[in-house]
Amino acid sequence: IYGIMGFVLGALSAALYNVIAKWIGGIEVEVE
Repeated sequence: IYGIMGFVLGALSAALYNVIAKWIGGIEVEVE
């Protein structure tokens, strides 16, 4: 059970990080 939860949390955090990184990256490019 813990292994599955860890895998799901890891996948979600990775997806969120990618979305936030692209969002912030886009803003940084526009600002610069």
